[in-house]
Amino acid sequence: MGRRNDAPWRNECIALYGDWCRRCKRTGVQMDHMIPRSQGGPSVVENGLPLCPACHQRKTEHAHELLIQPEWLTDDQIRWLADNGYAWWDDEGEVYGTSRRIFAKRRTPT
Repeated sequence: MGRRNDAPWRNECIALYGDWCRRCKRTGVQMDHMIPRSQGGPSVVENGLPLCPACHQRKTEHAHELLIQPEWLTDDQIRWLADNGYAWWDDEGEVYGTSRRIFAKRRTPT
């Protein structure tokens, strides 16, 4: 089985979200599948999360060390995740996932 060409998907995501890491704000991003391909995550823009190579590697290889913050996402991404039954937000802004915990709880202002 050959390697998938995600260049069109990556380019579409960058055109929509910009070329800066949602965690550290560096430019020159890779595109992360929030719902991993290994768990059936499709290459659609709503499932794309721009991360610099270091943050992307940290999320992919050490998921417990880098959890997605809700404020990194657009409203469309949040709706898409909820519509696909992967994550939902309660009235207090708590984030939940179904099969793999990749989301952090929303931080409350102090």
